[in-house]
Amino acid sequence: MNAYEIWRRRTIGVVKTQHVSCYGLQFIPQSGAAVLAPNHLNWKDVFFLSALVPRQIHYVGTYELFDTARCYEYSVDYMMQKIGHWFKVPAEFIGRNLAGIISHRVRAVGAIPVNRRGSVKEMFEAVTDGLKQGQLVCIFPEGGTGIAGRLKKFKKGVAKIVYDLLEEGKDHIPVVPAAIQGTNKCFFPRRPLSLSIGSPLYIEDHLDRTPRETLSRFTELLWQAVNRLLCEDDTRDLPHAE
Repeated sequence: MNAYEIWRRRTIGVVKTQHVSCYGLQFIPQSGAAVLAPNHLNWKDVFFLSALVPRQIHYVGTYELFDTARCYEYSVDYMMQKIGHWFKVPAEFIGRNLAGIISHRVRAVGAIPVNRRGSVKEMFEAVTDGLKQGQLVCIFPEGGTGIAGRLKKFKKGVAKIVYDLLEEGKDHIPVVPAAIQGTNKCFFPRRPLSLSIGSPLYIEDHLDRTPRETLSRFTELLWQAVNRLLCEDDTRDLPHAE
């Protein structure tokens, strides 16, 4: 059992304490390159998706998480922003213990490091390499966390990546829309959470007159697909959280 599977099983144990509904797992390809494109509510989305999707997901992660010292600074800063500067002492204590664990685990589970302050090209290259290796890569098209019930405008990065691969002759890479609900709240027992996955989109099916128009059109179609999923009232039972 590899590091990702061990981590995933522990995550499933947490998710099983919630009230979860899940629909559309059949749309996730069992093998080969694919992009999972969900909305993004909270850092817990990573754990939630990994617990439900039966295939390893490679996430794009900020490079600070891969270095213990930077991870410590990043964790403390994040906690203080969310709770307040009065939290500095406990944040430093928690961050000191978490940093070593996180920086080791993110590498072990196959996360893709990117520098958010660096060039977009660097991120594109990292994701493209993962897809060329046949990985299932998760990209949050909103470009950051959004607000529950309000889907932000999507960045064109997903469309750009699959379009460039198409130009290289690598077609039929599915972009799978997904909608997450409930992860913005604390994971108390029986908290209602849901994941709805839609049928994949393929960039070659939506080519327009120019590359720019193609990227815009595909990004809008992806936004519409995720938004439709968010609007659905799905109450099916969770099929894969065992």
